[in-house]
Amino acid sequence: ASSPACCTTTSPIAADPKLGALTGSPAFFLLKADSPAVNAGNDAICAGVVVNNTSQNGVPRPEGPHCDIGAVEYQTSFADFTTSHQYWEDIEILYVNGLTAGCSTSPLNFCPEQIMDRAQSGVFMLRGNYGTGYVPPIAPWDRFADDWSAGAWAEKWAEGMYNAGLTAGCAASPLRYCPWDQTPRVQAAVFGLRLKYGNAYV
Repeated sequence: ASSPACCTTTSPIAADPKLGALTGSPAFFLLKADSPAVNAGNDAICAGVVVNNTSQNGVPRPEGPHCDIGAVEYQTSFADFTTSHQYWEDIEILYVNGLTAGCSTSPLNFCPEQIMDRAQSGVFMLRGNYGTGYVPPIAPWDRFADDWSAGAWAEKWAEGMYNAGLTAGCAASPLRYCPWDQTPRVQAAVFGLRLKYGNAYV
């Protein structure tokens, strides 16, 4: 680290610091999202030793509510929130495990306050159940009578949800999935329980 004293606390980290890859010049270790060093530094020391209040990896300090311990500052993968967000670590875990690609790519945003629709929920459910390598069924997709013109990508995921027994749709006659409807909390509860315990959960 270029600033060994930066952001230290009176008590050293006793647990695994959970460091990422070695990078940069001079070289430094990045912090992983679940590192105990994140937001655990001494802000007064940090401000006094860091040039222009930026860390060795060029991230303004603090990036979240407090500086991180060490010479580098953890930076979230998405541009629209920092480590001060209530659920930043959960969002990062979704991203690094391939369970979300966010809501936009340039810049990479997650849109944490946006409410998911049923089409997006289907992607989360299937990847969560079967892993990020899950491939939806191939065409034809003719199970549901919905209008897919707002996003043709979603129909195969809805078909996959039905085939896996993870949904019975939103209406029976005709059978519809309602891909663009928001996912209310009651449906999220069903999805979450089936995701954790399997679709035979009672």
